[in-house]
Amino acid sequence: MDRATTIIPGRGLGNRLLSIAITHLLHKSPSIGWHVNHECRANWKDLFDAPALDIRSCDAREYNMFADRFNSIKSIKDKMHNILSYSHYRAEKPVSLISFYQSLKPSKKVNKYILDIPPNTLGLHLRFQDHLQLQSESSYLDRVQKLYNNLGKPKLFICSDTQFKKNELVKLFPEDKVIINYTVLSNTIKARQESRDRNLLGGMQLATSEMFTLSKCAWIAPNSLSSFSMSSFFMGNAKLL
Repeated sequence: MDRATTIIPGRGLGNRLLSIAITHLLHKSPSIGWHVNHECRANWKDLFDAPALDIRSCDAREYNMFADRFNSIKSIKDKMHNILSYSHYRAEKPVSLISFYQSLKPSKKVNKYILDIPPNTLGLHLRFQDHLQLQSESSYLDRVQKLYNNLGKPKLFICSDTQFKKNELVKLFPEDKVIINYTVLSNTIKARQESRDRNLLGGMQLATSEMFTLSKCAWIAPNSLSSFSMSSFFMGNAKLL
């Protein structure tokens, strides 16, 4: 494989998608080293039918040394962070990356879990485990209730990586307004500990279906700067709130 056209995307699914998307700007058909580990316990074809990428498996040593390094040399982590931050705070999609995100098609297994979303649904994404929130929990809860009322009490799609936090949010709204996917989430919020869903193939497929479902909402209100919710924002036509 030509090392000058390679990337090994790192960490969770949202981060990996961003790493690949940026690499596509540097080379139209990069070769991708994909490492299956506790951060993403799935191969590309387990999650996506398209685009068809030039993917090989890589081991833990190579992954730890070269994750998010184009040509195994140049780190693109700062560029990834800058794109996420700029897009989040300005609520704008990066025009140069949109074609990659909109080319994503779910695998048949993932497609079975994607939910039907009514028009004008508000999507809420709560990222808690192993992550820094942009605002306090109480401030976020107040904000989403105000959004719900200001938007005319729409349907809500709620996804999260922490079960009891998801449950707390579900209880704030009328039962007939809430759309959720049933996953096996952890109740622990701890540094360096991700949801156990990440370490299961089925869990990763459910999470990917949530990413596609969230992308179908009219609005997305995340509680943090998360590459997961930003991927949904880049994929669809939702407004970021």
